[in-house]
Amino acid sequence: MHLFSCLTDHIRQHGSCDSWTTDVSEGLHVCLKDAYRATNRVNYIMQLLAYLDADLGMSIMRLNLTYLALNGFYVAESARILHLLPLPMKLLNTRRAR
Repeated sequence: MHLFSCLTDHIRQHGSCDSWTTDVSEGLHVCLKDAYRATNRVNYIMQLLAYLDADLGMSIMRLNLTYLALNGFYVAESARILHLLPLPMKLLNTRRAR
């Protein structure tokens, strides 16, 4: 709540930023809502932390694999799962090609 009170004062004094959006805070809010829905509402804070920790770990792993695949260091299976294969290889992996 403190953030919003400071934010409103700052906007009144300086005006709003042209490039400022609520995308980041909305994205975090949606992620937290999904995490809460995955709990059983008993000791939910620990469950939220575990869920968000696992989700962040998977996001970091996906970013690392994407970086490696885009720089040419990848295993074909991980590149296929991440949808990073070049078009000729995508065509070879279709059902019709098999």
